[in-house]
Amino acid sequence: MTLQNLSACLLAMTALVLGSCARTAIIQKVSPHYAPITPAQTGPGSPASPLLAVTADLDAAPGLLEKTPLQAGEKYVAALQSAAAWLDRNPDSREARNLYNFSLGRIFSLIRAQRYEPWGKPFAMGRYTIQLEQAPRYGWDPRQYDFQPDDQVELGGKYITERVVRDGLGATLVAISRHQERNFLKDFSMARNYYGVTAVAEFRGAHCGISFHDPVDDS
Repeated sequence: MTLQNLSACLLAMTALVLGSCARTAIIQKVSPHYAPITPAQTGPGSPASPLLAVTADLDAAPGLLEKTPLQAGEKYVAALQSAAAWLDRNPDSREARNLYNFSLGRIFSLIRAQRYEPWGKPFAMGRYTIQLEQAPRYGWDPRQYDFQPDDQVELGGKYITERVVRDGLGATLVAISRHQERNFLKDFSMARNYYGVTAVAEFRGAHCGISFHDPVDDS
């Protein structure tokens, strides 16, 4: 199944927004919501989706974020695992793919919000363990970046009229370098580096392996 990629256009727009004048480009944070497919949407007499019950984990997670964020993370990983298992049996299921991508995106949101460091060694989220499995290329260290899910960002402005995201499997992320360039004003460059990456997950029991992929390499 094709990995979900940020298009070159989206990457360029992200750089423009984060490095240019706010009057011509606007970036706004939003709160994404998952909308499951209901029997009413699939037609009269259609059975309820087997994934409908899984969304209970997603519904419960936000209420746990403030006091017990790792329990919220466990809910997100549980939803991701259910979606991944359904995709193994039904690889063309758009609903399962949407649930997979959304759940994985929320895991990255939590990691960034709580400043967790899961990439150097196995990291526990409730009964699950998260671990880095693959980086896009040799020498690329995810510990040097923060990851912003792209569904939490709305882009707009004078020169941004269309947002294009290729459909497929994986959470689309903006990798933001933690290191700030010292002479970025002098060099007329950006203070930090921004790049689009795709994250996918693979389960072995309660072990959740995360791999990062470069959308340019996978296109």
